[in-house]
Amino acid sequence: MAAVIMYRHLDRHQQSQALHLIHSISDRMLMGKLVEKIADTIANPQWGTWSLSNSELLQDKKVHDTINTYASWLGLTVSAIGAKDILQEAWKKRKISRGGWVNIVVLGSLLFNAQELN
Repeated sequence: MAAVIMYRHLDRHQQSQALHLIHSISDRMLMGKLVEKIADTIANPQWGTWSLSNSELLQDKKVHDTINTYASWLGLTVSAIGAKDILQEAWKKRKISRGGWVNIVVLGSLLFNAQELN
């Protein structure tokens, strides 16, 4: 597990040693899952936040804090009232207007950003 978590931060020789260690596991299913996790974090480090370095985590937090700050300056918040209005519109008209979809995207983005900060 440590080899998988640290893989992105190792030099080429250490990465080779880590893969050799992982390939020596007798349980093929476990070995496959560990290699899959390595591939995921190489493809997109955000898919394995557990493998990010402290500086990467702090940079990620800074990005999400900035988004949160600008959203609050613009008055964009996740509100139960806004969600209720969208649901009422969908219930009455049996469809969601373009503005409703925009609200859903904005609310979803803000929820995602809040989740990332947590």
